[in-house]
Amino acid sequence: MSTAAGQLRALAAAHPHLGSPADFFAGLAAMFTGHNREGAALIQRALAAEPPTGPGASDGPRSVQRLAGLGWLGRFGEGHDLGVRRIRALRAQGALGMLPRLLRMTASQDLDDDRWPDAAAEASEALELCDELGQPGHRAEVLGILATVAAYRGEATACRAHADAALAAAERHGQHWARLIALRARGLLALGQGDLVAAVSQFEQVVAVPLARGLRGPTVISLPDLVEALVRLGRSEDAAIRAAEFERRVTNVPDLRVPALVARCRALVGTGPDPGMAYRDALIQHQGDPDSFVVARTQLLYGEWLRRQGQRRSARAELDAALEAFEKYGAAPWAERARGELRASGAVLRSRPQAGLQLTEAELRVALLAADGLTDREICTQLYLSPKTVEFHLGRVYRKLGVRGRTELARRLPGR
Repeated sequence: MSTAAGQLRALAAAHPHLGSPADFFAGLAAMFTGHNREGAALIQRALAAEPPTGPGASDGPRSVQRLAGLGWLGRFGEGHDLGVRRIRALRAQGALGMLPRLLRMTASQDLDDDRWPDAAAEASEALELCDELGQPGHRAEVLGILATVAAYRGEATACRAHADAALAAAERHGQHWARLIALRARGLLALGQGDLVAAVSQFEQVVAVPLARGLRGPTVISLPDLVEALVRLGRSEDAAIRAAEFERRVTNVPDLRVPALVARCRALVGTGPDPGMAYRDALIQHQGDPDSFVVARTQLLYGEWLRRQGQRRSARAELDAALEAFEKYGAAPWAERARGELRASGAVLRSRPQAGLQLTEAELRVALLAADGLTDREICTQLYLSPKTVEFHLGRVYRKLGVRGRTELARRLPGR
């Protein structure tokens, strides 16, 4: 990839209109090989050369490049908005051929940004379109995304089925990156279930690959998960080695989560005189982080540490905050772990409404568009459904979630 990017940059010297694509692909090559500062600067330059408000910004071919670049730079809110605009434009034109790719890319960014319902809906639709349009090349990563959402929610059967299918598709099409996503999903499922040996086995296969993608690919972001699993197994020396590796690999990565995750790993392995101070530093660094599931995992670990130190009241505050977030996302295994810690701290647990979604795929797609403010007629156009079908699905969504309108619906969907 680096060689091809270099050749493209040489061509761009004689053909200036190739300058932006040359910067973009050279940036990708740099970040894949761990040259984060150089790669981020090149991608940023490519994005700056294509203004987001220019002609074709949301519906031209370059919008795909921009969407990918925003993902690499960790600017997922912008990426989500651009992806949605582009997808809606293509649907309105009846141009379905690009949808599997765009849905895959948007689903990947939404997963990283904790928009699990969006990611699941987009990935499910992408999977259907891959079969209908004869585009099997996108299946492996899409299945890996679905496996990851299922892993976070503790849906073991669905996770294993999606992960197995993703691995088979990745093998068939030679897609090593998608294979790593599926292995990470298996590791997350095992970690949530407390099967730490299996979690370590899966994560070690993923992090052994030298290719990187900042925190937005499986190879680097799996390291904090591996550190946690090793610590819980009592393998403190191995955990410290992996924590140091994580710190090295995220140097100059343009991602707001980096300082918090580095501090969390330091707290887990006891780097420094006071793990509690490292946990508090991690939570300070998390402030303003839209990835509230990641924040909740830090709160869970800090609460567990506080309880072991005999600081039960402080532990309960962290654990209760973590539990609230886990219940909001429907992350069942993580919520149960938080409840167990709260009971061990002497807390009396009160029943509270569960925010986990029990919507069908069709209901979820309608719900997401309604939450974005689309009218019933606009939803009909986007999903090629009749008005009665949209009305039927939306009515079921409202009843299931106990809401009365679009504003309440938007508040009930995780990541909104």
